[in-house]
Amino acid sequence: MNSTEVFALFVAAINGHDVNALSALMTDDHVFVDGLGNRAQGVASMEAGWRGYFAMCQDYWIRTDHILTDGGVVLAVGEAGGTVDATSWRTPAAWKAEIRDGKVAEWRVFAEQDAFDIAQPDASFTGGIGEFMAVAKMMADRGRKVATHAWGAGGSLMQNVHAGFAAANERRGWMPSITPDELLDELAGPNPPAVVDVRTAAEYAE
Repeated sequence: MNSTEVFALFVAAINGHDVNALSALMTDDHVFVDGLGNRAQGVASMEAGWRGYFAMCQDYWIRTDHILTDGGVVLAVGEAGGTVDATSWRTPAAWKAEIRDGKVAEWRVFAEQDAFDIAQPDASFTGGIGEFMAVAKMMADRGRKVATHAWGAGGSLMQNVHAGFAAANERRGWMPSITPDELLDELAGPNPPAVVDVRTAAEYAE
C-alpha cells in the first residue's frame, strides 16, 4: 500500500471506532500529538487512549476534504465532530501522518484545538488555488488568518499572488528574496521584498 492508502485506512478505522484496526496500523514506536502539543507514544498507550476517547465521544468522526501526499508524509484538511456530555460539536481540523513501512508512525492533529493563529499555505504545493482557498476558509471559519507562502519560480509566485488577493483573511504574503528565473524577475523585479502586504481595495482607496 502507498502512504495515501494507509492514511485512508487509518481514517476509516477512526470513523469506525475500530481500536484493533488502529493498533494494527501503528508502528511499535507510534506517536500521537494532539492540537495542544500533548504527546503519547506506543501502541498500548494509544489503544487505551482511543478506547477512552471513543467512550467519551461515542459518535466521533473526522472527514478529510483535501489530501496532499509527499513520500511518507500525508497532510489533510477537513472537519471533525461528535457529541460530549450531550453537547454536539463540529470544527475545522487538519492532520499530518508520517507513514513508515505501511504503518502510521506519527498521527498529529492541528487546528481542531486552535493549535495556531496563522496558516501559511503555498498554492503551488498544496495542489492549486482551490486547495489554498480551502485552507484559507478553514482558518477564516475560526477567525484565523493566512499568510501566503511563495517559494518557487514565476508560475508559483503568480498562483500565490492570486490566492492571496482572493482570500479575505490574507493579510501579509511572503516570497523568496531570490530570483530563480526571468519570469519572476519580470513580475517582482530583480530584488523583490521578502514580505508583500496584501490589502483590500477599500484600504488602497484610503
